[in-house]
Amino acid sequence: MPEPTRFDWQRWLPGLVTLLHYQRAWLAKDIAAGLVLTTMLVPVGIAYAEASGVPGIYGLYATIIPLLVYALFGPSRILVLGPDSALAAPILAVVVQHAASDPQRAIAIASMMALIAGAFCVIAGLLRLGFITELLSKPIRYGYMNRMQQWEFWLSFTCFVGVAVFGAIPGICIAVAIAVIEFLWDGWRPHHAVLGRVDGTRGYHDVQRYPQARRIPGLVLLRWDAPLFFANAEQFQSTVMAAVDESPTPVQRLIIAAEPVTSIDITSADMLAELDRALEARGVELQFAEMKDPVKDKMRRFELFQHMGETAFHPTVGAAVDAYLEESGVDWQP
Repeated sequence: MPEPTRFDWQRWLPGLVTLLHYQRAWLAKDIAAGLVLTTMLVPVGIAYAEASGVPGIYGLYATIIPLLVYALFGPSRILVLGPDSALAAPILAVVVQHAASDPQRAIAIASMMALIAGAFCVIAGLLRLGFITELLSKPIRYGYMNRMQQWEFWLSFTCFVGVAVFGAIPGICIAVAIAVIEFLWDGWRPHHAVLGRVDGTRGYHDVQRYPQARRIPGLVLLRWDAPLFFANAEQFQSTVMAAVDESPTPVQRLIIAAEPVTSIDITSADMLAELDRALEARGVELQFAEMKDPVKDKMRRFELFQHMGETAFHPTVGAAVDAYLEESGVDWQP
């Protein structure tokens, strides 16, 4: 489909642009897809309407009208819209409570809920709040259960209970809060690994997973799999000191394989300065490999880059190992 570049209205009506450039070759497949979706959406729409406490015919309205509107305003040519099972329970709860068995009142209440929900969605879109959904896992957003991890199951279950007990918005807020806590927990106690060389395999790998990996005498390679921030700064420092203490040979240099480190804050910057002094007092150099440029920029702003010097940063782990072998004179073959 040609990109809409001539008029602003084409940006807001991509479906009409598609129609203006419709190709005859699409017609047969579009008719087949329409028939298949009709056989699926019609009974589903009626059933979800009944489950929501309103007459089934309104399920057809909620199926047909959104599809027609999205055909004009929606940016995707491949999308199915219609009543959703996740909405039936909260709609029914409100309808039963306020409709007093009056079908017309039930229709009015459900319609008002739809209008209010739509208004909130429009406002959220204008304010570009879609990023909030990134804090929710796919099982919560889409409601499927296959291949769901145990944590995601309990998170989805908590969201369901929150919606059932407190309502839709508070329930979703609870799920977002728990997801943020989970993220902070993962960053607070992230995975880390001491690395060694595995014969026949490129690169350096976790010595716990590869016990046959060869360690470099006098050098500790440590990979930290998370950003450095206030919640894990102390844990990082403890991990580094433990890796030095547990090294099978006296340590001359410790290199952080920093590719997974995507950010650093002022608390962790202060910790790195303190760690550098503590290691220096023990005769150990602290250096980094594969650190991303945006992280280096932050270290410059925190004056760590100048403090440690340009030579403390290496483009790759291999280059860092080669520099150590050349400067230390250690006889070790990569």
